[in-house]
Amino acid sequence: MIISEHDFHMTRPIPSFVFIALMLQGIFCYAFEFELPWFEVPASFQISLNSFFEYHDDNFNGFGDDDRYFDLKNRLSLKFNAERFSFSGRFDTNTFFNPPAPNRNQYNSYYIDRYAPEKLTAKYNGRNLKITLGDFYVTIGRGLALNIRKTDQLGEDNTLLGGQIAWNHDWIQLKALSGLTNPSNLDLYEKTFPDPYDWISAAAARFSAKDGLWMGAHAVAILFDPFALNDMAKQPKLIPAYTTIVGASIESTAIANMLDVYFEANWLGRQNRPTENQTFDLQNGWGAYGSAILYLGNWTLTAEGKSLRDFYAYTVTWEQGGKYKSQRIDYLLPPTLEPQTMEISNNWDISGGRLQVDYRPGGADTLLFASYSGFWAWDLNDAGQRWIYNVNAGVEQDFWNTGRAKLTIGLREEVPQYANSNSYHLLYSDLVVKLPLSERHSIDIHGTSWFIREALSGYPLNFTKGEWIVGYSWSPWLAASIVMGWDTFPSRGKDQYDFSVFYSPGEENPPERQLFLAGTITLDLWGDYQLRLTGGQMRGGVLCVNGVCRMLPPFAGARAELRLRF
Repeated sequence: MIISEHDFHMTRPIPSFVFIALMLQGIFCYAFEFELPWFEVPASFQISLNSFFEYHDDNFNGFGDDDRYFDLKNRLSLKFNAERFSFSGRFDTNTFFNPPAPNRNQYNSYYIDRYAPEKLTAKYNGRNLKITLGDFYVTIGRGLALNIRKTDQLGEDNTLLGGQIAWNHDWIQLKALSGLTNPSNLDLYEKTFPDPYDWISAAAARFSAKDGLWMGAHAVAILFDPFALNDMAKQPKLIPAYTTIVGASIESTAIANMLDVYFEANWLGRQNRPTENQTFDLQNGWGAYGSAILYLGNWTLTAEGKSLRDFYAYTVTWEQGGKYKSQRIDYLLPPTLEPQTMEISNNWDISGGRLQVDYRPGGADTLLFASYSGFWAWDLNDAGQRWIYNVNAGVEQDFWNTGRAKLTIGLREEVPQYANSNSYHLLYSDLVVKLPLSERHSIDIHGTSWFIREALSGYPLNFTKGEWIVGYSWSPWLAASIVMGWDTFPSRGKDQYDFSVFYSPGEENPPERQLFLAGTITLDLWGDYQLRLTGGQMRGGVLCVNGVCRMLPPFAGARAELRLRF
């Protein structure tokens, strides 16, 4: 329900009355236990609140329609438990203060205020039988057949609003579900976007032939916008009428106490919407994935392979003439076989595999690892094919009981097999260090660096980007960190960079920001109250998690997060 509507930062002072109001909203947070009358069963009731208040200053991204405004987001969560029954609900609010008017055709979403319930769930958890009504997450297979889930890094929270029933016994597991897709409408990174109104139904069964050996079968049916509520879904080039996935799997663990294997194969059928002048034939796709893990004392060998062709199912939200922010939501999530945050442009027309070797000398505190991934992929629009390979190696070291350091260095290349295409070369590194100073005090360091060379139709372009975080923690009370990010992609022309942290207000034709500096401080009081303050600039760009990528805007300004929970 939309109550009202309004049409990508150094910081400015936050009005004190707004900050005080934010703090007061979190006072009402309770958790208590009691006994239900007449039933004489123990019960509990919890209330928690997460609040986010932000001031968006000029982020110097070249556009003025995402600068100098405030927003306040709240998530009030309620949960009730009584033995095998549980009920939960989440109520969200999103309010914009003095929002700018959009002026980009490709970015014409308005700033929509919204106050509405978001997630409502009732569950029965029996010994063998589980029933869920309302919002729920679901994954079938290894994400190839269906994956409706939450990804905090991308700000995504997708559920199905409907019902699910599951029966688990010693040798059989059965599941059936149906519901409408219900993503969270409040975007923590940008603006409000609507529900896609797609209807998904699925059934899955797994049978144990003997100890450690499981065979399964599943079927998924997706009806895109069956009630004609999403106007973007009416365009056949973007959204089909329906998609069906049918597949089977086999899994065996601890073979001879040294080998785990898994294999899954799926067929996909897609029917595009007819137009006035044309009808479309059923499109076929397939997706297969297999893995084997071999344990040999101090050695571990991991082999994975996949083959995907036209294997995708996603929707695009847009409503009421584009006033909302358009959002792509993927319903399938095949394994990428590459590092989790690697930018993957194509994970639905690709075949290849990965081999990784892990070695722990003497079973001690040192771990050495090396990995190679190689793929044969189709470019977008079937323009041609390209080789993709990713090789990396590293070391992980434990020390001083709780200390740990991990360094990874890798090389990724994309080599097209046809003329007039773009090649891509990436050298990357990732370092994570936790340095304990005492039982409660520690230093944390995390840094990523990417060195990129692209050949755009024969024109070479070299640039770097990355982010380093240095933090101090006094567990569990206090944590503070400094974040520095950079992106040297040319903003004013070839090989012209601007690493200024501060810019002059009103500067004519200011550069896009390329150096980002921010600081955070977190106070955690008794585990129930947490306050986090962030100020400065945060680097935007493409963020990917397991093959799902999203363009996030750069941020400049201040953010206050208040979390109260028991």
